Amino acid sequence: MREEGILLLLLLPLLVYGDLLSIPSTTFKIPRNAQEGDLIIGPEFIRASEDIDEALNLELEGTNPSPIAINGSIIDAGQPVKFILVNKNAFDSGKSKVKLQAIGVISGKVQEETINFEVEASSDLPSIPEISNFVVKSDFQEKETAIVRVSSPIPPNSELDILGSYAQRVTATFEDDKIILNTVPCHADTPCEVTFPFVVILVLRNGENHVEALLTFQEEKKSSLKMAQKLYQTTIEEHTGEQDHLVKISTKGGSSEVLYSLRDASGLFSIHPKEGILSILHPEFLSISSFGDTVNLTVVATDGDKTADAMINVKIVPEVEKNVVFGFEKESYDITAENINSILGNIKAKSASPVVYRITEGRIDLYKVEPNGDLVYTGKMVKGDREDDVTVVVQQGGLKMASTKVHINLKGIGSNPVSTSDELEKIELISSEDPNGVVVTLIQFQDEDKDAKLTYELTMENGVDENGNMIPLQEQLFEIKSEEKVAHLVVSGNLKTSKITTILLKITARDSTHPKEPSVTVTRLIVIQREKSEEEPMGLNLIPLPTEILVPVDSAVGSFIYKVTVLPMKENLQYSIEPEHLFQILDDGSIVTQKELTVEAEQLKIHVEVSDGSEKKSTETTLTLKKTLHPHFTESRYDVTLPRQTPKDSVITVVSAVGGNGEPVNQFVLKKGGHSKHFKIDEKGALRLADEQERFDDLDDEMDLLVALAENPTISVPVHISLKKNRNPRIDLVENQIFATVYDNLPINSYVGKVEVASKELVKFEMTSDEKGMSSLFGIEEDGTIRSKDWLAGSEGMHKFSVLASNIDQAGVRSANATVVIDVIKSNECSPKFKRDENLIFYVRENTPIDTVIGKVSADVLPGKCALEYSIIGPNSEILSINSANGELKTSKEFDFEKQKSYLLTLKLVAGKYNSVESGAELKILDVDDHEVKFELQEQTVEIPEDAPLNTVVATVKATEGDESQEVFYHLKAGSPPQFSLNSKTGEVMVEQALDREALDNFEIEIGASNSVDLIGTAAMKLLVKVKDVNDNGPTFDRPQYFTVVSKDTVVGAELLELNAYDPDLSDQEKKLEYTVTASSFEYRGMSRNVEDVLDIRGGENPKIYLSKPLTDYVGGVFNVQLQVRDTVDGTIGKSALRVYVHDSSDLLSLELPYSPSTVSQGVIQEFTENLSNSTGLTAIPKSVYYKAPHGIMSTNSIDLQVIFFNKSMSEIVPAERILAMQDMRQDKHQPILRKPASPYLMTSEDPRSDTLIQPELFFMVLGFLVLLAITLALCGMMACFARSRFLREKRIMENEMAIKDAIQFPSNRSPALVSFKHFAPPSAEMYRNHEEHMYRSPNLNEKIGSYAVQQATITVAEHEEKI
Repeated sequence: MREEGILLLLLLPLLVYGDLLSIPSTTFKIPRNAQEGDLIIGPEFIRASEDIDEALNLELEGTNPSPIAINGSIIDAGQPVKFILVNKNAFDSGKSKVKLQAIGVISGKVQEETINFEVEASSDLPSIPEISNFVVKSDFQEKETAIVRVSSPIPPNSELDILGSYAQRVTATFEDDKIILNTVPCHADTPCEVTFPFVVILVLRNGENHVEALLTFQEEKKSSLKMAQKLYQTTIEEHTGEQDHLVKISTKGGSSEVLYSLRDASGLFSIHPKEGILSILHPEFLSISSFGDTVNLTVVATDGDKTADAMINVKIVPEVEKNVVFGFEKESYDITAENINSILGNIKAKSASPVVYRITEGRIDLYKVEPNGDLVYTGKMVKGDREDDVTVVVQQGGLKMASTKVHINLKGIGSNPVSTSDELEKIELISSEDPNGVVVTLIQFQDEDKDAKLTYELTMENGVDENGNMIPLQEQLFEIKSEEKVAHLVVSGNLKTSKITTILLKITARDSTHPKEPSVTVTRLIVIQREKSEEEPMGLNLIPLPTEILVPVDSAVGSFIYKVTVLPMKENLQYSIEPEHLFQILDDGSIVTQKELTVEAEQLKIHVEVSDGSEKKSTETTLTLKKTLHPHFTESRYDVTLPRQTPKDSVITVVSAVGGNGEPVNQFVLKKGGHSKHFKIDEKGALRLADEQERFDDLDDEMDLLVALAENPTISVPVHISLKKNRNPRIDLVENQIFATVYDNLPINSYVGKVEVASKELVKFEMTSDEKGMSSLFGIEEDGTIRSKDWLAGSEGMHKFSVLASNIDQAGVRSANATVVIDVIKSNECSPKFKRDENLIFYVRENTPIDTVIGKVSADVLPGKCALEYSIIGPNSEILSINSANGELKTSKEFDFEKQKSYLLTLKLVAGKYNSVESGAELKILDVDDHEVKFELQEQTVEIPEDAPLNTVVATVKATEGDESQEVFYHLKAGSPPQFSLNSKTGEVMVEQALDREALDNFEIEIGASNSVDLIGTAAMKLLVKVKDVNDNGPTFDRPQYFTVVSKDTVVGAELLELNAYDPDLSDQEKKLEYTVTASSFEYRGMSRNVEDVLDIRGGENPKIYLSKPLTDYVGGVFNVQLQVRDTVDGTIGKSALRVYVHDSSDLLSLELPYSPSTVSQGVIQEFTENLSNSTGLTAIPKSVYYKAPHGIMSTNSIDLQVIFFNKSMSEIVPAERILAMQDMRQDKHQPILRKPASPYLMTSEDPRSDTLIQPELFFMVLGFLVLLAITLALCGMMACFARSRFLREKRIMENEMAIKDAIQFPSNRSPALVSFKHFAPPSAEMYRNHEEHMYRSPNLNEKIGSYAVQQATITVAEHEEKI
């Protein structure tokens, strides 16, 4: 049978071609976004021909690794060939060629076709910019259009889609590089409701490629301007214009700045256009007789889009006679103060009703005036002295106001103050296990002084234990260790033994070099974490109150009575007390009074109840009110006024006091300090001048001292002594002639000038004029201030007044005269105006140095006497300085665009001192790229399921750019995984390719950020993406195809192969797997038939394939077995194939490998079998590897590989004789030599050991046997030697006797000649294979490769017989 097969093989061609497949196209396009595992679909499927009546076996041959695989290797007639993308990275420049081979399983016909696969190139779709918002003006009542320009022309065959909940309200078309968006109006009969803002997705598609962008639509902001009130009311006094309260109009809902205007039929009122404050222009004309008792005004507000109005009801009341003069006491103030005090001085104005202070000119950012007139410095402490001038305005009612100039001389502290950028209060957590030296926290202090030397002080309050009890400090638990300007708070005590759980620490830093600098104190609350006690918590333990508590009857409200104690202290305790109208219990258990007890009974019952939420406890006590009498002085203060001529021994005053029992006190002392050193006091309380003080003339005008009780110096009374000055016979004025210039539009009650007395004494002023009517225009106040009393219109010219200053005392009348000249000029002569065509918007770059000129303002030219003065007023007046003479503007600070982009300014122009005009201006800051791009996180870790769809946002990285004018772009750095893409504008990292956790479960993506689209930049961060497992895989065999070579003589039940399968999913690795044989066929000489029950799988967790039938009828063929493994839980399956080659012993060939056993691997075996396959044109299949050890001697280089050869086209194992014949015909010395297997070897293995050639167990058994054999032979040898020695001894005796006899009869013999032996090299393996004879070779020896026959020749020359 085998000989006929060989003959047929020689006569037939190797391949029989037939039309087995229907192939409409040999080129398949793979979408660019296709993922591994996707089915590749071309224009049409390649199918098995409809005319065939057999199944086809499909195989692919191509590159390794191949990017394409076949889903199903056997198909029936008409079924499609399904290609699967398995390795997207295996394409060469986006292309790959594979050979598709179809073999008829019955006929053996073969058809081969080359199939081309190409990855589609990405289409050049332009990117769509993300518009932050589209403003819809008509609320979808009318059609509106917006045009979005893209980066390049859109391909003609592209499509646009709108996705989202409001996609029906927007349509999109394109033309060249423009996308036209149109709103779809709502129908009148079916109105639509749209909630703004809303977002839709605009998708641009071209084939399989697409780009998308988010479009945000929002409603146009419409004004909803409304008045805060529809009616305002105020009361104004006739003639004076004093209001009971200011009327300020306010609005809400405006879309921009609101401006106010007033409809006033009387013409007497006005309203501030921006502030909305109502004022009266001419109160002297406001009277009940002219307008009645009510005037109605209408105020109108507008924001440019909408207007609103409100009514103001003004009630006029009769003028009330007042004696109080309104205004400041001085025209100007000169205040000098230290920088360490916030209150610099007091400039309180005179007024009968509340007033409002405002700083209208000067550094309003550094100073403010409190309602009580205190001038307060609000800025930072300064190193050097500074001087400022401010104008303070006080306002009462409508236009009743006064102003004054204040010159401030602020004394600096002489150095830069200590500061810190750390938090002033913070909680720090530490463990009680922390040892000494552990740094709890550090505080960074700053001091710009080069010679600054910072010292630190640590203050620790009593600690609190876990029950809330105060614990005194027994040891220093913490200390400060300083390092230049850093204070390290370090553990210095044993925290473990201390019971403290919380402790409050204060760290104070001082500059010892500059003691005037204020110190800086930071507070740290240290919380010491301890192991929780396993003891059961104690119940509510309320300590009972004492049976009686004594309290003074005259105790003030809020006086402490007693503290309720609960041990251990607990949190969230609730206290209650009765009677609650007399007493109050605080959260800490303290009982205090909340009402005077003078009218209560002598004894009161107090009931206290405490609850912790789980239980309540109460306690009671009796409160006894005790009447007490305290020692005290009979008067609270003693004031004494004395003339300086008072005699030395005169009693100044007498003090008296009463003791605790009502008795008079006779012992007094003077407290040290003040002016007490100049006085003395006797037992009766008489106060006199001290002995060493000769007269009153040397003492101060005002003196203060304290007189105290000798028994209790804490009880004292103040004594104030005023010494009268010597009378001056006349009054001295600062100036006897005063000149003033005013305008005819000067407001009533405005300041004109002042007559001042040099001695600051109180005098009476009278001002008269010889001109008729002048006394009604100007008046003089009690302090000498001259003010306007009426409107000056029509009174232009120079007017002369006489002022008389006088006072009267017991010595008589004193007086002084002064002349006042007032020049009234027309206001229209000095009417300042800014130039109309001048641009009042100024620009400056951020970080521009101080004193940089940024522009200039100018005004219309006025007559010479109208001197112009420029100034900046309002909230931002400190940011710029202006030259008062020429209007040149300079910067007063460095600007930061990121903090504020623009400033509104108010420019003021004063002409002739009194006429002024204001104009708005704006300073815009230009951005400069002075910040670096920084990532918020340097490393970020995210997780994503492996089945996340494409374009899923994995994470959004965020980089910040301090410069708002600079845009941030994100970039993927080189080497980033292709599975992810990055939106360069938003920083969104998205899934670009399908993920497979079983292939790769984590990724590291390096992302850079810069201000450029093309430049990666220096800012970088790492995004770590962990892929979460999803149950998306079934069980898988460890090999896609198994094979084994078995002998026909293999017995039934023998193990052929061990199988191994696993589930890549983490969640399925512990599931039970079930193995089965789904199909089995036998293939021989191009024919195939199904077989059953030849092979079986047994073994459970360790499945193995066993032989179930004899193989004698299947010699030379191959079994094709389909294996299946099934997950018994979810039913998923995995498949593999098994090819079992059945051979005869004559089919085996042996090949000697030139390797040592330790170096033989599967790669070496595969290399040799591939060489054999290439040289023979057949498929060489290895069976086993043998290690040889002839005669039990280990060899280091004796390895045989046994193989069989399989004819793939004929499905038959080729006999060994034919392979050897082919080898003899080629006679290729470079190819390995095949031969028949040699005699049996000591040992075989398919998995060679790397440490020894012989199994260790066998080696030690043989070694033990040899040792025993050696011992036995040694014993036998010793016995033989003993017997031989005895024999030789007897023989020598006998021979000696014979030699003596023969020596007499025969002469001596000649010694034999020595024969030399020629030595030859040992035989080689090549000699053995060529059957060459050798002098050492013996035909009787059993020839084995690697064995040697040794011949020995020996000659003994005249050796002693005992050495033989």
